[in-house]
Amino acid sequence: MRLIVVHMFTLYIANLLAPYENEGDGRRFCYITDFCYVGSGYMAELAKDLDFDFDAGLFQNLFGTYPIEQAIEMFQIWETNFVYYAMVAKVFTIQKVAG
Repeated sequence: MRLIVVHMFTLYIANLLAPYENEGDGRRFCYITDFCYVGSGYMAELAKDLDFDFDAGLFQNLFGTYPIEQAIEMFQIWETNFVYYAMVAKVFTIQKVAG
């Protein structure tokens, strides 16, 4: 089963195509990557904005790579925004896909 995020805006793209692993009775994400458009107009390109790599213990953004412990507040902000966009604003839908 994979979680696929289908977004309806180009301003905010949250990507949960990250692999996950079984851990006991539950599952855990190995990493979460959030993409954004960098630039303007036809020169804009999709770039990795935030990357939380839980397995490697690293956090990466447009400015560099840091220990995951330095990203706790950023992750809380990302998580709050993601839940709001998914559950309240209905900007994208989350679908379970076998495979």
